[in-house]
Amino acid sequence: MKNILTLITVLMFASANIVAKDMKVEAITTLKADLETYKTATMKGDVDTLMGFIYPTIFTISPKEQMTKMFKEMYASGKMPKINKMDFTKINPIQTFDKGNFTTVVYMMDMEMTLGELKPEMKTQLLEMLKAQMGANSKVSVDDKTSTFHIEKEAALIAIKEGTDSWKFIEKKQSASLVQAKLLPAQIVEKLK
Repeated sequence: MKNILTLITVLMFASANIVAKDMKVEAITTLKADLETYKTATMKGDVDTLMGFIYPTIFTISPKEQMTKMFKEMYASGKMPKINKMDFTKINPIQTFDKGNFTTVVYMMDMEMTLGELKPEMKTQLLEMLKAQMGANSKVSVDDKTSTFHIEKEAALIAIKEGTDSWKFIEKKQSASLVQAKLLPAQIVEKLK
């Protein structure tokens, strides 16, 4: 009888581990698929699809319809940078929190913006501003003849999946201010430190 109870206990732990592993495999599979859709939408400027990947609490700052309209207008006006390349270089291990799963995803992005005729001092100011804004893990240059700014940057996304929703993404560098505004669970940011 004691051996049967031991065998049942071992089988229960083994099946629990298999289920947990299957859930992690499913989570990484859906994450990769959602990242590919996000990348395609980013490259094409598909605002409607991109809005579906924004963590929902962000819409308490600016309603979804308003953000969608603003981004569509920016794309239509040519004021949005052209994304030449976006590669996801590292997906960190998926972790859990009380509402679901999360991880960070490191990516490289290559983009350019052509701003038309600019005075030399304006180009210099914009170049310095973009270098500061993009951070240390970036390369920013300008073609003086065309006023095209070229940006290569490495950054990270926080990927969050709650329940059966698709993965949602937030730039990691924004996370501290979002926690302060109570728009991002502090539990996630604490685990990412």
